[in-house]
Amino acid sequence: MQILGYDYGRRNQETIVNSAKTLAATAILVFGLQGPATLLASTTGEVPPLMISQAELLLDEGQYDKTVSLLAPRMTRLRGAKWRNRGFGLLCRAHLLKRDFAMGVDSCTRAIETGAGDWLDFSNRGAAHYLVGDFQAALRDFDRARELNPDSTNVARNRQAALAALDSAASERSTGRR
Repeated sequence: MQILGYDYGRRNQETIVNSAKTLAATAILVFGLQGPATLLASTTGEVPPLMISQAELLLDEGQYDKTVSLLAPRMTRLRGAKWRNRGFGLLCRAHLLKRDFAMGVDSCTRAIETGAGDWLDFSNRGAAHYLVGDFQAALRDFDRARELNPDSTNVARNRQAALAALDSAASERSTGRR
């Protein structure tokens, strides 16, 4: 499973992988290279709001609770849908890294609602759905992410993991195992 946005380091990747293994033995979480606000600033010259930059630094340092505390009560202060989208995307990743998967789904959904339908938001929400065990919703989000970015191998792998989980769940139901 790929939660895209940051390189959090091996220790944090292992933490997420271990939590995902409780839901599906095939889940492997790997992180992307850059956060969206950092990427935007480096490609357009546009500087993100200070709160977004601070949240990215906190995430990079593994301070997920502080990231949530910084962003959650202040989201209305972010001007423009683009920055609210980035803020909710950061909240999504912070919740997932805290293993608060239900809040991760909510934050990812808000990122999708405030954004332009970025494939990254659908991919991350798909990972959040996967981690709460809602494999059908995960598959829908991975399908949407694939429509928006058909070249992403990470989305393709995540979609395959969701399909395998659905097949496994169907197989268990048909044999009467739980």
